Order: sequence, then structure tokens, then C-alpha cells
Amino acid sequence: MGEFAALIHNENIKIYSRVRTWVMLVILGLMSALFPALIYFTSSSDPVGVWDNFQLTVTISFFLNTIFTVVIASDAVAGEFSWGTIKLLLIRPWSRSKILLSKYISMILFSLLSTAVLVAFGYASSLIFSGQDTSDVTNLMSWTPAEYSFMDLFCRYIELFLTAALAFMVSSVFRASGLAIGLSLFIMFTKIFCPDF
Repeated sequence: MGEFAALIHNENIKIYSRVRTWVMLVILGLMSALFPALIYFTSSSDPVGVWDNFQLTVTISFFLNTIFTVVIASDAVAGEFSWGTIKLLLIRPWSRSKILLSKYISMILFSLLSTAVLVAFGYASSLIFSGQDTSDVTNLMSWTPAEYSFMDLFCRYIELFLTAALAFMVSSVFRASGLAIGLSLFIMFTKIFCPDF
């Protein structure tokens, strides 16, 4: 078990040692923080409530979060083959299934971290740039605005998880990150523009 934990740690080092990973997290944090401010300064009527502001921020920023996670998932296996570093992993005393599982767990950990960044920056900015909460969400199934917002966040994360899993699978089978990213984005845009498809 300790060897498998070391393998996961090794995969996490590969992800977070790249500058692009930190650039993606910074962009996600900035966008999540700027959307409530943008809504506040461009709203001509009364200020939007905290939870309405937070939910709108999550709706917009989660699309970007999904794209970033798909990029990480697509590059997890295909990147190893394109750089030729997969040979260094395969000569180790680990089975291919353990190597793939460690990469998959590392991708899930990144998606959780990026979602936490989105939530933290989005909620903090919504608290700063919001008026009194007058949301009507409490009429829906007797949920409070906070419960409804976090249930919506959970459902969006499930969509992200499935999309990233598909990208990881395509990347593992075809060893092509471009195909994995393209197919995942196609599914995302199909869901947005053709919801009944």
C-alpha cells in the first residue's frame, strides 16, 4: 500500500511541477473572484443576493474548470507516450493497472482541488460583492439557498467527473491527448447547445 501511495505521489508531482497547472488554477481563481464583482458593478437594479451571485459564478466558472480537468486527464497517459517517459514507468515493478489507477486518482485529486479553488474564491467574492439575499430558492423542495447551491455544485462536479473519466479513457486507449480533449469538448458543447440530444 505504501508503494502505491508513493506512485500516486509521483503522479501528483508530475501534475503540479508544471507551470501550466498553476496557471490554470490561478486563472480559475481569478475568474471565480471577478465574476461577482462584474455582476455587482454592471447590475443596474438592486444588488444580487449572495447565493444567487455564487450560483451564477459557479455556473460560468465550472465550464472552465471542466476544460482544465479534461486537459489534465487527457495528458495523463498520452503525454507519457508522446514524451517517451512511459518506458520508465513500465520497467518498474508495478502493473499497468496500478499505473493507470494512480494516474486516475491523481486526476480526481486535481479536479477536487480546482473545484475547491473555484468555490473558495467564488464564495468569498460573492460575500463581498452582494446585497441582501432575496433568493426564491427556498420554495424549491424546502431547501435553503445554501443547500440548493451546493447540491447544484455537486451535480456539476458529477458531470465534470464523467467528462474527465471519458477523456482519461480515450487518452489511455488511443494514446492521443488531442482526440481525448476534442471528444470531451464536443460532448460538453453538445450538452449545452442540444440539451434534448
